[in-house]
Amino acid sequence: MNDLSTPVSPGPGSPTATVLAVDGVVAVYPAPTPLGTLAALGSLLGDTPVREQPRAEITVTAGAEGPVLTARIGTRQDAGAAATARSVADALLLQHPGAQISVKVSRIERTVAP
Repeated sequence: MNDLSTPVSPGPGSPTATVLAVDGVVAVYPAPTPLGTLAALGSLLGDTPVREQPRAEITVTAGAEGPVLTARIGTRQDAGAAATARSVADALLLQHPGAQISVKVSRIERTVAP
């Protein structure tokens, strides 16, 4: 099962691998689904968990002017969420010229000094 706590490993050359290679990105998360929301709510209420099929971390949909790629990322606090999101968009545009890119920051992780 794939949820916000267990991202799927990306294949080489995939959009997910491209995003994970960007400095400041710590994770790529799949888009939430109604079934996933119900499963999370059910687990909070103590119901039997609902199993979802693994889903793509970078969603691709058809837009009016071409494909739309949407990425949901986790960033490091010290990297700056906005700058990291811009870098992700630039990396995806290099891989998919002409596509519309949407980057959503789902989580900002605090950096702890060693």
